[in-house]
Amino acid sequence: MVTSVSEKVILEFKTDMEKRLDCDVLLKKSVREVCNCDILVTTTPSREPVVKSEWISEGTTHNAIGADAPGKEEA
Repeated sequence: MVTSVSEKVILEFKTDMEKRLDCDVLLKKSVREVCNCDILVTTTPSREPVVKSEWISEGTTHNAIGADAPGKEEA
């Protein structure tokens, strides 16, 4: 499952990943919808949280790749 604020970007990602990985990529409308998973990866330069802790199930691994500098806060 994936989501993005950009419809163009997410459609390109879907097409590319389905070709590379030979699997179906499910598009979701919101971040909350994709939080119901085993592994959650967020890649955003956001300075405001985009994921709330209560949306993430116990045992989920969260890789916050975009939170790589002071002031960035994805979760």
